[in-house]
Amino acid sequence: MRDWPKTDLRYRYNWYSQTFGLGATTILLKKFSDGVTTTAGGNDYPMYRYADVLLFYAESVAQADGAPNADAMEKLNMVHRRAYGKKPTVPDAAIDFKLADYPTKQAFIDLVVKERGYETVGEAKRWYELKRLGIAQQVIKAVKGKDMAARHLLWPIPVSELNYNKAIDPVKDQNPGY
Repeated sequence: MRDWPKTDLRYRYNWYSQTFGLGATTILLKKFSDGVTTTAGGNDYPMYRYADVLLFYAESVAQADGAPNADAMEKLNMVHRRAYGKKPTVPDAAIDFKLADYPTKQAFIDLVVKERGYETVGEAKRWYELKRLGIAQQVIKAVKGKDMAARHLLWPIPVSELNYNKAIDPVKDQNPGY
């Protein structure tokens, strides 16, 4: 969040401060909140949105082709333009990312991951993405300055499964660190 440009509308629309009368201000998430309903049912959010689909597409093109292409960059820019209040389908040289600035697969994927972090804040998707891409440990080290043990990437295989499933060897097949 510290590097998140404050001109990005997603920043302003996702967070708000609230003082609860205790002298301290708390930062709260207001994404997908419904100010009209009196029940929690009105605060549901969609699991996947069009922006998610565009970001997944952009990443998959780069992964499959080994490098980004103009179409993948356009899908990423569509999400980025909307975040700045621009029409998603109309190129805007002032805010668009340039393919020449992210020519390698890794540079482009890093950009997609950063943009997806801004886009999906508060949606409980970040951890799974970092694990899927194999970058959870390095991101936690970079952001929090803490080392994370590899064992925290996997759950242990339950003892009941080890006891009753004869195809599993409890010594050889247990996840590392357990």
